[in-house]
Amino acid sequence: MNRVMMMILIPIQLSMTLSLSAQADVHQILDTATHLAFQGHFEEAVEQTRPLLESRQLTEHERGMGWTLLGFAYQNQGEYQEAMSAYEDGLRILEKRDEDAADYALALSAFGTLFRDMLQFDAAVQMQMRALRVDQQIGDHAGGAVACANLADLELGLKHTKQAQAWLIRAIQESKVAPTLGDDFYAYVTSSQAWLAELKGNRRATIAGYRKEIDYLTHSPGEQNPTLGWAYMLVGKAYLKNGNIKDALSNMRQGSSILLQTVGAANPRNLLAQVAYAQALDSAGMHAQAVQTRADSEQKLEVIYKEQCMRCRITALALH
Repeated sequence: MNRVMMMILIPIQLSMTLSLSAQADVHQILDTATHLAFQGHFEEAVEQTRPLLESRQLTEHERGMGWTLLGFAYQNQGEYQEAMSAYEDGLRILEKRDEDAADYALALSAFGTLFRDMLQFDAAVQMQMRALRVDQQIGDHAGGAVACANLADLELGLKHTKQAQAWLIRAIQESKVAPTLGDDFYAYVTSSQAWLAELKGNRRATIAGYRKEIDYLTHSPGEQNPTLGWAYMLVGKAYLKNGNIKDALSNMRQGSSILLQTVGAANPRNLLAQVAYAQALDSAGMHAQAVQTRADSEQKLEVIYKEQCMRCRITALALH
């Protein structure tokens, strides 16, 4: 799970907890599914959520959020067509009622991250801007902060540093009047600031930023999730660019271990992490292992993306 999607999942989890009907079994199943997704167990989350959505046990609002959760899980398995369909179903339900406006904006943001993963940046920006407009209309500063942070992430992906910095400033301003935002949001913003420093060539600030992101993500020990694994990969990549191969290998190995335990070996995110890890292996002189690791991972990624018929590219930049 990438760092953007963590910011989407936290509000989904909160919305599920606050709005689920009194049926204890339904509540427990959806709560379990959300927690499984948080931990990176996306296949199990799909298995828990899909039967409930096909039943008549949920309210319309619960179904809308359930479809959004399902889209999130499919997306992080690399099943983009299924994710798109699920997000569309969620949006159709949530757009109907004014009282669901905040969650409608959340679903728009989630859908935007799918387009981002598919490298369709224009569509991703349009979705995030729609989410931001809804958040502004209803005075949801937390949602607005997340949307602004997502827009900064998109601009960073396009290497538009000036625009990215402006969105980050706005995200921070919104967060100052949104006390419900926690460490996950600030980890996200800190990671974006580190990426911005990386694009500007400030290696020291890049490493410090990613280390700070890890600090935010480890404030609650004992809960490993893919975002933490991803953060270790990012700081490892930063160390590698700085010529510190030992620290690069150490952090990437830790990140790879977390990703393997959470999302699993066949997940696209883990495979992309392995492509980046291969660079560190090569720099450390372990050329044969590096070639094998990269070849195996890229071959599996090609199969995944070919099956999805999406115009995705395999690059180490996808670590972001």
